[in-house]
Amino acid sequence: MELEIAALYKAVRARLTAAAPPWGTRAYAEIAPAAAPLPYLVYTVTGRDALPNGESSADRGAVALTLRVLCIADGVAASLNVSAAAAALLDDADAGTADALDGGADWTIRACTRIETARVTRLIDGTPQPEAALIYRVLIEPKTPPQRTGRAVRFGAYTFPTSTLRLTDNFAAFTPLETALPGLNGALVEGGSAPAGRVEIACWLPVGDVNGRDALNAIIGWGAQDLVIAPGSGLAQRVTRARALRIEHPAAAADRPDLGGVVRIAFAAEQPRWFSAAAPAESGVQAACSGISTDFTRTVGGNLPAAPLISVIAALPISGFTLERRVGGAAADRIVYAAAVPGGSIVRIDTAALDVTINGAPAYSSAFSADHPDWFRLLPGANTIRVVLAAAESAAVVLTWADTWA
Repeated sequence: MELEIAALYKAVRARLTAAAPPWGTRAYAEIAPAAAPLPYLVYTVTGRDALPNGESSADRGAVALTLRVLCIADGVAASLNVSAAAAALLDDADAGTADALDGGADWTIRACTRIETARVTRLIDGTPQPEAALIYRVLIEPKTPPQRTGRAVRFGAYTFPTSTLRLTDNFAAFTPLETALPGLNGALVEGGSAPAGRVEIACWLPVGDVNGRDALNAIIGWGAQDLVIAPGSGLAQRVTRARALRIEHPAAAADRPDLGGVVRIAFAAEQPRWFSAAAPAESGVQAACSGISTDFTRTVGGNLPAAPLISVIAALPISGFTLERRVGGAAADRIVYAAAVPGGSIVRIDTAALDVTINGAPAYSSAFSADHPDWFRLLPGANTIRVVLAAAESAAVVLTWADTWA
């Protein structure tokens, strides 16, 4: 990517040497050659600072440059005339105007504002040499803002601008429940809970994008929608179910439309978890099971256990079934359905909702049991699943899940 100063120098030279100005092509970056014919211009960047709206400038890679243009001619009147001609070319050459400066492929010169005009006379080789100086504050920003670790993709039907500046959540927070033991060191650990899910996003709204502002504000009334993010380079999209709680536009967006603005959005997530937006490769794949014991493996991504939807498809009647997740030769999770299943039926066990149905009808009863409070978990990595049926019976078993992250 080209340096912003180099892009500005190219834009200034192109502007100052176009349309046969009084100095012709004699516009020089930083220093003029020896014995350059009069009149001529020398332009240089003398300062560089962040934008006044703080976070937005740092995150977007935008800067304010101080540009000084020296106008050198033979005599005071001539130098003033040259400076007036140069000012006519550079004053308010802002993005979106007919005379905007071209920042090239990488940069947008958002604003070029003259902040001072100065005049000085130097003694060069014993001869007074008048100079006029034009000083500009140039706001320049990358056409593609630097991308942070994560990016907000969409909320329901609303697509976020690509310039996500910050993406945070509290999904890895945990509230321990501990009771101090009187007279003893330490505490009784009673477990804990994840917090109410919160996601916060900051993104850059382009200059003058009133329609974009209105479209974003509309999401506050949409209720729960899929909030989709791209967590980082090379990582697949993730999703959580959320609703918009708060949208904040900065004053800069209204007071300085040439700057655009950073908007901040807060969401409440139904669960403090991210889920794979696309189905994992082995999710939804049928396993043909028959006889007393059938083992198969399902490989799970994410960094937290996934809660599968388990479907047992009985083409012919079965007397019941047992599913186990086995670790080290023993059952770590086990669910049992100890009742007859008619032929042509599908038993669905939703471990996220803790619900059991047969052909869509409620079927949670004393015939169902689970060893673990979460019923059945798929841990990140390879999971060995064992299906136990009667000796002469068969069924297809499908585990459907989304990889899960905190």
